[in-house]
Amino acid sequence: MHTRIFTLIILAVMAVGAVAQQRAALNLHTEDMPDARRYLPYQPDSASAAFAYDVSQYYWGKDNRKGTRGVQARSDAAYGIDVVARLFSSAFGQTVSPATTPCIFAMLDAGLTAAAKGVTQAKNANKRRRPFVVFGDPVYSTENMTVLAADYSYPSGHALRGWAMALLLAEVNPDAQEALLKRGYEYGQSRIIVGAHWQSDVDAGRLIAAACVARLHADPDFRELMRQAKEEFLATQHHIFTEQPNLTIDRTSADDALYTIDGRPATSDSHGVLVGRGKKVIVP
Repeated sequence: MHTRIFTLIILAVMAVGAVAQQRAALNLHTEDMPDARRYLPYQPDSASAAFAYDVSQYYWGKDNRKGTRGVQARSDAAYGIDVVARLFSSAFGQTVSPATTPCIFAMLDAGLTAAAKGVTQAKNANKRRRPFVVFGDPVYSTENMTVLAADYSYPSGHALRGWAMALLLAEVNPDAQEALLKRGYEYGQSRIIVGAHWQSDVDAGRLIAAACVARLHADPDFRELMRQAKEEFLATQHHIFTEQPNLTIDRTSADDALYTIDGRPATSDSHGVLVGRGKKVIVP
């Protein structure tokens, strides 16, 4: 009976996901997002201590191009929401894609597309050259250098996207918030490693991300997308449990705190999800 009920729930969530994808675009324009020119400082002056730190971080980035961190930085050059969602899937705890999590993906697609509008005006006002242009070095990624050089550096749109992605996914799955924020931070720092951005560009991008995510939550259409994303996450978590036939749950009393998973104590979090032995399941 329980299996049938939760199967119906999952199918219902998938149906909602299809609707969410059809209406993912939000009615938010550039003028609706916080104008970074009004709350962020201008790019660091070349004679300032802030710019000296930018230069220091540029060389830090070059030193980190070796090994696995350099490989990650090159892959982090991806900007498409579908690709970036896959990059964050490990930290999130499950694959995020239009096929596997349509509601979560629809929320990200709509939210990140709107948030990206928060960086345009500041970029055009600062007209800052990218570090690989200033130093005459090739950018350490597969990006088109001509196209990249023509786009201004401050603030970083990549850093905005990565930090906003981390914040939104952490709201859906708070238990993974530290892993997601770490991944979001690394995604921004990767722009320094490949030479595409200065540290101050990345720092400013993260601040804009936080401002834009706050603005998204003032929009009723986005709040509905977020509600659907959270509902889908809880449903898929139970589905993940049903795929583990060797995992058993015993309720030893009416108190959720006395549930056990595989014979060991488990606790219930605020979402009604049992946590134990590194596994999570929804209370039937």
